[in-house]
Amino acid sequence: MSPCSEAPSNDIIQLTAAALNCKDISCSGCQTATAERLSISWHGVFMKHFLTMALILVSAFLISNPGVQDKPRPTLFQEIGPIEGADPERRHVETVAVPTALIVESKPNGTYVGFDQQSTCKLKLMVGHKMVVGCEWTLYYFRGTERVELRRNTGGSLGSLMDGGRHVVQGLQEIADVRGSLQLIAELSVFETDIPPQHMWMPKKGMYQLLWKGVATGVLATN
Repeated sequence: MSPCSEAPSNDIIQLTAAALNCKDISCSGCQTATAERLSISWHGVFMKHFLTMALILVSAFLISNPGVQDKPRPTLFQEIGPIEGADPERRHVETVAVPTALIVESKPNGTYVGFDQQSTCKLKLMVGHKMVVGCEWTLYYFRGTERVELRRNTGGSLGSLMDGGRHVVQGLQEIADVRGSLQLIAELSVFETDIPPQHMWMPKKGMYQLLWKGVATGVLATN
């Protein structure tokens, strides 16, 4: 029922007047306040019924069209499959540059470690036809004979390796201060695969083969 279709009863006006501490239920203030309360109440009932009907219609649509619920949702990063025509049996020579040194810099918020672009060596590798060359690395130091791992990268292109910026590691400066210095080692593994680089790259899912292993080193001095 619309609030304009019927005049409000005296009981409703009296309740409004009591809430306003007004003794004259015929005053314009009570009449206006009562109309507003009825309007708000009517709109609340209307919205409740509207939402209920909308839910019923959506449920009926999904029941009558079950395929809508089964459609796969689009992913932000689509997985890229193996390279067509890649053949590790047909090999050729490729020359690649790999880092031999680390840049190690102490700052107030931690130790910054990166690969030195000025210190590299050239490798001549036999690579398969259309295969992608990548590199994985592990950063660590030794505590006695124990190898303490700090960072790990399970697969990236050689270009991203050299341009990958710095990695911040906490707690190393204290160790260097106690020892007098701390040597950091990055173990590098150059590989080939038929899976192209991509987000969350997993090169070992394809025709993975290790081509070369080496290290890049750097020293963290005392403050």
